[in-house]
Order: sequence, then C-alpha cells, then structure tokens
Amino acid sequence: MLKTKWQHSWKRIEKILDTILFYFYNKYNLKVIFGSEGTFLPNIYRALGDSTRRGILSLLKQGNKTQKELVEAFDISQPAIKKHLKILLEEKIISESMNGKYRIYSLNVKMLQIAYLEMHQYIGELLDQQLVSLKNYLEKGEFRDEDN
Repeated sequence: MLKTKWQHSWKRIEKILDTILFYFYNKYNLKVIFGSEGTFLPNIYRALGDSTRRGILSLLKQGNKTQKELVEAFDISQPAIKKHLKILLEEKIISESMNGKYRIYSLNVKMLQIAYLEMHQYIGELLDQQLVSLKNYLEKGEFRDEDN
C-alpha cells in the first residue's frame, strides 16, 4: 500500500525528532553542561522532564511565589514540592530568596534565555544535516510503505 507524501514525510520527521531527543538525553544527561559563552548551563531536560516542575515554572511565570503558595497549587505533599524546587534550584532555573520567614521563588530568566539559545543552536546543528537528508529523500519521490 502506497502512502501519501505527507503521511510518509511525517513519519520520517517523527523518527528524526526521536533521534534528536535521544541524542540530547544521552549526550547531555549531566548535572550541568558548559556553554559556549563560558557559562554553566542547566540540564534543561532534567528541569523540564517532570510535569510538576513544568507546573511550578508556569506558576512562577505569573510572578514570584512563596513555597506555601506553590504547595497549595498542587495535590502533592510539601516535601514533594520541596524536592522539585531543589532540582529547579540546582539547575539554576529558579532562584530563592528570604523575606522574613518566607522563602520566595522566582524564575531565573537569564538562565532560561541562555539555555534556550544553546538548545536552539544544538538542535539547529543537528537538524541541518537531518533536513538536508530528508529533502534529498523527498526529492527522490520514493514513497513506499515501510511495513511491507
């Protein structure tokens, strides 16, 4: 059974994206990586790899929050939230300050920007070759079902 160009192309793109994600997970599964500008970069994959941590970042995007406010926003325990905050702090994605007896958490926008630019650069370098290969493959016009 022949597939349409779009169906076959999408399957190929999914394989490329899986390859890219696998590459980054294996290559940069370190606590901290060193960026091209001489800065320490967070392991953004560790920081964003959990839905609770992504939720915390979404809340902090709206403004600074106390630990109590963050705990109240989730249906998990305070120690569990503290564990997620610790990971985000270790990766320097968020910062912590004290206001009296309260810990105030905020996004570290500069580190997020640096991590985003570095990821964009690395993914771009990987995709350049993959997209050239995909372009060449599509121009050949060979669209057959790989399942047969």
